[in-house]
Amino acid sequence: MNKWVKRLLYFLGTVVGLILLLFLFLQTRWGKNIVRNKIASYISNKTNTKFKIASIDYSLPKWVELNGVIMLDRNNDTLLYGNKIKANISMLKLISGKYEVEKLLLEDMYINLHKKKNDTVFNFQFVIDAFTSKSDPTASATDTSKIDLSLDQLMLKKVRFNMLDDATGSYTRMTVKDFDLKLKNLDINTLEFDIDKLYTDELWFDLSIQQHTVAANEPSTTAQAASYKWPLIRADSLVIKNSHIGFEDQVTKIKSVNDINLLEAFRFSNMENPYLYKGETLRLTNSTVLFNHNTSVKTNSTSVTNTDVTDTADAVDDLAFQVDKIYLTNNSITYNDEAAKATINGIDYAHLAINKLNLLANNTYYQNGKIESSIQNFSFADKSGFTLQSLSGYIKVNDESIRLKNFIAKTPTSTLRADAVVYPVNVSANNSRQSSSIEISNSFISQQDIRLLANDISRQYASQLNALGDLAITANMSGTPQEMKIRELKLRSVNGRTFTADLSGSLANITNPKNLGYNLNIRNLTAERSLIAPYIQQSGQKIQLPPIINLSGTLAGNTNSVQTNVTINSAFGKATAKGMLVNFQQPAALTYDMVISATALETGKWVYQDSLLGKLTGTINAKGNNGFNIKKNNLDLTANINSFRIQKNTYNNIDLDAYFEKGLVEMKANIKDPVLNALLNGNADIRNEYPTLHADIDLPAANLYALGFTPDSMVVSTIGRVDINNADPSSLDAVIRLDSILLKRNGSNIYADSILLTGKVRNDSTFFTLNSPNAGADIASNLTYIEMPELLNEVMSYYMPPPGTTAAKQAPPGSITASILLYPDETYRILVNDLDFRNIQAHAFITNQQPDSAVKATIVGEKLTASGVTLANLNTVISGTKDSLLMTLTADTLASKGILLYEGLVKAGFADNNFIADVETKDSKQKKQYAFAVTGKQNTTANGYDIKLGDNLMLNYDQWNINPQNLVSVTGKGFNIKNFDINNSNQRLALSSTGSGYNDPLKVDITNFELSTITTAYNQDSTQLRGLINSNFIVSNFGQTIPTVDGLLQIDSLFYQQAPLGNLQLNASANNDKVQLDGKVDGFGNNVTIAGDYSANNIDLDINMSPLKLLTLQPFTAGNLAGSKGDISGPIKIKGPVNNPVWNGELQFNGIETITTQFGTFLRIDGQKITLAYPSINFDNFIVNDSTGNALKIDGNLLQNESKNFISDLYLKTDQFNIMNSTAMDNSMLYGKAIVSLEGNLKGVVTSPEFIGGAVIKNGTRITYVQENLAESLREREGVIEFVDMDTISNLLMKKTAQDVAAEKKSFTANKGLFTYNINLEVEREAEFIVIVDPVTRDELKVKGTGNINMSVNPNGSISMAGIYKLNSGSYELNYGIVNRKFILLDGSTVMLSGDPNNASLDITAAYEISTPPIDLISNEIGGSTSPASVPYKRKIPFEVLLKITGTALKPLLAFDIRIKDKAEGVSYALETTIENKLEQLRTDESQMNKQVFALLALNRFIGDESSNFFGGSSIGSSGSFLANESVSAFLNDAINQIAADLIKGVDIDINLKTVYDEGAGQRTDLDVGLAKTFLNDRLTVSVGKNFAIDGNDPVAKGVNNNSNVQFIPDISTTYKLSNDGRYLLRAYRRNQYEAILDGYFIESGIAFTLTMDYNKFKEVFRKRKSE
Repeated sequence: MNKWVKRLLYFLGTVVGLILLLFLFLQTRWGKNIVRNKIASYISNKTNTKFKIASIDYSLPKWVELNGVIMLDRNNDTLLYGNKIKANISMLKLISGKYEVEKLLLEDMYINLHKKKNDTVFNFQFVIDAFTSKSDPTASATDTSKIDLSLDQLMLKKVRFNMLDDATGSYTRMTVKDFDLKLKNLDINTLEFDIDKLYTDELWFDLSIQQHTVAANEPSTTAQAASYKWPLIRADSLVIKNSHIGFEDQVTKIKSVNDINLLEAFRFSNMENPYLYKGETLRLTNSTVLFNHNTSVKTNSTSVTNTDVTDTADAVDDLAFQVDKIYLTNNSITYNDEAAKATINGIDYAHLAINKLNLLANNTYYQNGKIESSIQNFSFADKSGFTLQSLSGYIKVNDESIRLKNFIAKTPTSTLRADAVVYPVNVSANNSRQSSSIEISNSFISQQDIRLLANDISRQYASQLNALGDLAITANMSGTPQEMKIRELKLRSVNGRTFTADLSGSLANITNPKNLGYNLNIRNLTAERSLIAPYIQQSGQKIQLPPIINLSGTLAGNTNSVQTNVTINSAFGKATAKGMLVNFQQPAALTYDMVISATALETGKWVYQDSLLGKLTGTINAKGNNGFNIKKNNLDLTANINSFRIQKNTYNNIDLDAYFEKGLVEMKANIKDPVLNALLNGNADIRNEYPTLHADIDLPAANLYALGFTPDSMVVSTIGRVDINNADPSSLDAVIRLDSILLKRNGSNIYADSILLTGKVRNDSTFFTLNSPNAGADIASNLTYIEMPELLNEVMSYYMPPPGTTAAKQAPPGSITASILLYPDETYRILVNDLDFRNIQAHAFITNQQPDSAVKATIVGEKLTASGVTLANLNTVISGTKDSLLMTLTADTLASKGILLYEGLVKAGFADNNFIADVETKDSKQKKQYAFAVTGKQNTTANGYDIKLGDNLMLNYDQWNINPQNLVSVTGKGFNIKNFDINNSNQRLALSSTGSGYNDPLKVDITNFELSTITTAYNQDSTQLRGLINSNFIVSNFGQTIPTVDGLLQIDSLFYQQAPLGNLQLNASANNDKVQLDGKVDGFGNNVTIAGDYSANNIDLDINMSPLKLLTLQPFTAGNLAGSKGDISGPIKIKGPVNNPVWNGELQFNGIETITTQFGTFLRIDGQKITLAYPSINFDNFIVNDSTGNALKIDGNLLQNESKNFISDLYLKTDQFNIMNSTAMDNSMLYGKAIVSLEGNLKGVVTSPEFIGGAVIKNGTRITYVQENLAESLREREGVIEFVDMDTISNLLMKKTAQDVAAEKKSFTANKGLFTYNINLEVEREAEFIVIVDPVTRDELKVKGTGNINMSVNPNGSISMAGIYKLNSGSYELNYGIVNRKFILLDGSTVMLSGDPNNASLDITAAYEISTPPIDLISNEIGGSTSPASVPYKRKIPFEVLLKITGTALKPLLAFDIRIKDKAEGVSYALETTIENKLEQLRTDESQMNKQVFALLALNRFIGDESSNFFGGSSIGSSGSFLANESVSAFLNDAINQIAADLIKGVDIDINLKTVYDEGAGQRTDLDVGLAKTFLNDRLTVSVGKNFAIDGNDPVAKGVNNNSNVQFIPDISTTYKLSNDGRYLLRAYRRNQYEAILDGYFIESGIAFTLTMDYNKFKEVFRKRKSE
């Protein structure tokens, strides 16, 4: 047993020994070579290919190393080549089929895998097939179920890997310098990888796809994709450095290049969930990512079925990533869409180039577009210039919502802070109604970032964004797409123009634009003009926007309707729109109910018509349906306009009611304004092309002066009717009629019966007819009223063709005939600047059918006066052919102010835009005084005229020589003058351009030229302007603001209006671009120097006054100053741009004394100074004294604004100042002495400033106002011829000469509306005001009182006064013939002012005390004057006649009453009661009361009841209306005549009491009694009258005449009108009367022939008779 044991042991030992020897042998070089060969041979045989190993090394059983390995594929291509393959492997476990590799190293390896185009497998498939168990036919290269592999570490060094798949068109190339993978666990079968560390450096990986195909026998991957399982990976550390990963798909044009400087990932794992990769840290540093693609490429790849793609995509979409911290540092990303065109400005989202990308994020989660992260910082910069400085906050985006919390994004110019929860609209129905919320605070976005982020929008709205600037945003919104509430939304421009938005409200259905709803409360929306203007420009509307617009209010509605209540405020006023509009989407069915209100809305400024339209305040109501087409809709329109300015006038109280029903209109318009009171009531039919109109017009009052139509006060009233039955040009039928026309001017009334204008078409001809009291016209044409203007334009184009090549529109063949007759009428003088004429007739014929007689017209008139120019015997003849138009105008005389020219003749001709004219006038001796001729030829080349002065030139009787080569060329480019040289004796005036170009320098040479040579032509007073001119200079650069002057201008002994100005000398010298000036005005006490220079753009002048006499300036004040003394001195510096120079200096007033001519105010200014400090003129305690030394202090300044207007800001104060000290000689309407104290501010534009403050009319004031006497008056003397000078004829109504009236009108026109004021006026008790009620009788009202009155005036001259003037004392003095009565004002009389002073309410009571027996008053009540009861009534007792003045200042009403004086002595109770009862009875019968008043005033007694009731039934007793605008004296005159008229019916009676003053005969008073009766339709008049001398120095009155009966012989006169107009009269008369002019009393009988004529010179009487 032991033997076998030993043998066994020896055997085992031997075996072991052999094994040890084999093991030791294998460790030797020879053993290793044997193993190398065996392995190479085995693999070569197994794979049937070449496999070599250069050397092998191992340490059994731990590791093995192969060196110089090479393996070829079946095509003898290199499959594997490597310098070293080393594996630390458990060889013993290989025996059991386990591959336990501790470390695998591949160094300097090259692996080449490929699959040829026709191959079905890769070139390495044979290796897999060789080592696959034959017992398992299903095994494949991808079947790893039998592999038991574990790997602890894989290292790659300098490994190259290529994989080419021709069948699928893909090519993969990879190189790696250093790759180290350490695994904790590896399970190939379950695809579990537990990585301890992965480190790689210089990894280069590229995948390129050249085509998308799949081999025909390629098995589908659907099953594989369906069963695809993501590997389970845990990695503690992953580091990739200096690596490159690329991908390019040449079919889809996708290319991705990623250069990784450093990528680190720590503790990543999906062990818990294969589709969720969790990580602790991800860091990417200094890396670049490039992604290019072409979105225009479309592929039809068949490589993978849709099912394959869907299954794979679903697997990828299920992947999720969760990282605790992400660090991205200084990375770059480039993205390009090669199909998109690159843009230059802004971020190009198709071509991004982002650098400096940094990100620090916590708790980031991403899956299939869903992301959640807490970002601490995110920043980058784009090539466009956009930079995100930082972004932080919590972000969560998924299919259900977008959440932002503490979100802050900043750029260098913008900041966005937001918190939001937003549920997208494309989620399921369960989430669509979840409430979203957005809150943005303290955020702003810059204009720069908008341009970069949204360049397309920025370009589209460039002007708005430029104006908007940076935008601050605050918002708070929440809700669902069905209803989004806006709690707050604020937008504000930070550093741009004005823009602010502040609103709240709600939006509905924001995801459905067709059903979008809104309910917005706009608290404030303010925008500058530049933000809105582009939208207006796009609309094509010509609208001017105010600088800033503010909108507030509410808007509620949807895309089909809106309920609005919004208010728009701006510098152009305020407007409010309130109401609803329905059916936006169907404009033809639009329904609306709107109220639009406006407050001071500048309507004209909105439409560039601010000179035409002004402020509107009012309300417009519009309710209608069927849209806005007034021909088809139904509309109820109501407008209530409180005020509306049209042109210069503001109209108040305008009401309009109009109802439109499918083209039928009913309308009513009413305006009740102080300047215009009118009513329009009518209807119209506008359904057809030409509407019809029927309307009644009622015009109670239109103030034409306030409306700007007349230079002074005038009011017109009328009623009218407009009937346009047919406006069709071919069948016109229209009538306009005005009736009851009344013109009121300064209290005068001018009546006109009616004006009728008709337009008709009869027998294919159009007729227009005007019939009125002052004009008649007949116009007829065979053309329509539309074609008639075309005919006029065509005919005028014969003589003045339109510019350019455009020909005038040719009218149809036709003609126009017109006859116009103007009748002399006062209306013309009022309407047209004192227009006056006699027998003006015009006849015209115009046609385009007769080339030789295209125009025939005549205008004749005996006299024509307009604007102060009078033409006598005017005769104008106009004739025109198709080639030329000739006009001849003659006038016997031309008179204007100081001018009186005779035999005026003007001949003019027009042809083809050329003209010729000859003008000639004579003096009173028929001697030619002025003459000249001028021709003008059109220069078509230069588009201008060449004008030449003829050789017949006479100036002020002297014939002047003129160069026959003179020529003045005028075009739109300028002018050029050649050889304009006139001379007479030693006087010469020469003008000539130095070159041939337009506006070339002009040389002016003037020698010994007397200014009066020219000035005498417009004023025969040669002293108006005179002086001797000697000058030689050149003027150039006419296009500049100030032309360049080089030379000398000298005027010696310059006078203006007889005031000496001095000697003027001005030297100018051009030097380069500047003109040096050196000049002076000296003589007559003046010494003014000027020195400096100016150029095209700048001026630099020094003016020094040392001094300038105020007397020199006086003529330039338009007569407002007189008696001026003293002087003004000081330097003034003017420097800067010509169009906006800067001026500085000071003006010193020395010994100034002057008087204002209008009110005689004396002003003294001495030692005062005004400082000029651009742009301000400063008054510092500037003192003006009156004649008594009282001071008026002025403080403040006049400031020049950008519009070059001076704005006053002055403070005025005086405790006492004499502002008026004039007599009736100075101003016959208003004179006296006025003393005031005032304190206030004068503000506004100096041409129309406004004074606001207070004033006191002081004691010592005594002002007289003479009321114009409007009664037609003083009887013309009969039978005595008086010759008068027509230039100085007295105005009988105004007691002023015609020259005085003209001067006053000029003064009034010049001064009216100069300034506005608002003054609180106080009147002291002893200030006295006198009103001359009747200048003829000298009835006057004197008052004293107290009052506090607010007084204001507007720029249009309308005055407003409010307050009460209480009359404390005064009187009304009645003067009538020898009757003089003074009424004493009673306490309690007042004048109440509440607007227009003419409408002041009067409540004045005055009493005249008289003692008279009451017996005649009450004799009937006591049984007669002889009854015993009459005794007490025969005793005189004191009575008071009360004059009560009520009504308005413009229309005062006079009424009378009688009462017993209070507390009269000796009047018993019974006596007082009886008398008072009688007086009470009289008060019920106005005519009876007036009879007793007349008796008391004229006769100092009562009249008994048995006397004739001469007031009964007369106009005197009818409500007293005849007393308006009349004095008490007029009342007495009318009373006497009413008595006589009542006695003799049917006869005109005139009874008058008059007083005559004569230096020889003294004073006498006559009573005139006249009776007249007319026969034969007023052609024959028989008059009987007598003059009774009742007082004065008259022989008959004293009975000294021997035949005393002569005074009882009546005067008899019979007059017969030979012509209807009364111009020719035949008169037989006998009269017996006293005549002061002939100094005696005489009896005269005779027959007279009377011819009434007007003439200027007596010899004209005979000349006219000859012409007749």
